[in-house]
Amino acid sequence: MQILIKDLANERRKVVASPSPATDKIFFAGTSGRLLLRLDDRLLLFETQSRRILSELQVQRVKYVHWSPNNAFVALISKHGEYFSQDRETMRNRHHNCVARTRSALQHK
Repeated sequence: MQILIKDLANERRKVVASPSPATDKIFFAGTSGRLLLRLDDRLLLFETQSRRILSELQVQRVKYVHWSPNNAFVALISKHGEYFSQDRETMRNRHHNCVARTRSALQHK
């Protein structure tokens, strides 16, 4: 898989090979030149200039990535958990929070 990087005029600037062919989604990584690549069981922090993986997190199927206004904190939201990180550079300091499943109060007769 290749990652195509374009500018605001929608012109091709760079083509970078993905470090993993199993990448199925790409997220913004809080700063220019970095991407979060989602695989089945993990998330990679990838730098496009040096073409190297800066960090790897073992998280299950992240669906949403939300950055704080100053890009200092990130929340990774998946079906079964929420992950919070304070370290934008390597995403090392993280906190895992399980999402409790609730059942409907209505019972089918």
